[in-house]
Amino acid sequence: MGDISKDFNSSEFACKCGCGLKYPAPALSRTLQALRETVDKPILIVSGWRCTKHNKDVGSKILGKQGFARGQWGDETASAHTRGEAADIRVAGMSKRQLYDLLVEMYGRKEIPELEYTYMIHASSANVHIGVDQKARNGRFGGEQ
Repeated sequence: MGDISKDFNSSEFACKCGCGLKYPAPALSRTLQALRETVDKPILIVSGWRCTKHNKDVGSKILGKQGFARGQWGDETASAHTRGEAADIRVAGMSKRQLYDLLVEMYGRKEIPELEYTYMIHASSANVHIGVDQKARNGRFGGEQ
């Protein structure tokens, strides 16, 4: 039993720098829990919360360049990770293509309606990025980026 959903603990989302940020947005928790129940396998959270320093250190895309201005207060390197609204994930035994395709299918079946976007991480053999947004529901799917 997890502390944020049936199968997830907040520690799985902790910023890798050790700063203590670790609680994902409720929409992200619900989306991942629905995915977990569908695949019936553990989901590895490769990267969840990121403080602005860690986000900058890992070279994350800056949302300001994408037309967004929300992030942590005073954040010049805002991304969905700095709001707890994104995670890079993988599932053992599934390729990133299989995982990505499943997410798109689940969204189409309205099983994960809070999913805002997803894409396969080009630099990784298995990681898929998912993001939720509390306000927008555009269902953008980006293939491999």
